[in-house]
Amino acid sequence: MKTGVEIAGLEHIEYLPIMDYKNKSINLENVTSFDVNKTIQRSLTKALARHGLGLYLYSGEDLPEIETEKISIKDAKILQNVVKNFNEPDKLYATLLRKYNVNSFRELTVKQRVEILEGLNELSKKKEEQNGNKIHSTGTTKGQRDVASILHTEKVRASSRFACT
Repeated sequence: MKTGVEIAGLEHIEYLPIMDYKNKSINLENVTSFDVNKTIQRSLTKALARHGLGLYLYSGEDLPEIETEKISIKDAKILQNVVKNFNEPDKLYATLLRKYNVNSFRELTVKQRVEILEGLNELSKKKEEQNGNKIHSTGTTKGQRDVASILHTEKVRASSRFACT
């Protein structure tokens, strides 16, 4: 079976035999349309991989991030201020930068910012439960309300942005 893929003027061609489930070649008399289709798909995938497409699948990585919209400078500063309210803020800040492989919060995507805020909200709730610090009748502390408010605002902005597009 021969397939080829041309991208930007460069063509990669692959030749693969039609094989059975044991990876043995099938005689021409015994070939079915299913066998041909499977071979075409395998050959096409191999030709695409020669162009570098889909290599992340073979290197054990997750699917690539689709969202690349970076957060605003204002949102980065707000996130930094939220982190400063936690114990050992410098250590937490460094850990978050390492986890998301960025040099500053300004390089985060909107989705990553929401993930961080959700994680900080959970962390805040756990610490509050351990300390027993409940304020007013809502059963939440000021720190929890701040993080929850930012999270709600971010989700509303994201949903309105997606609804408009």
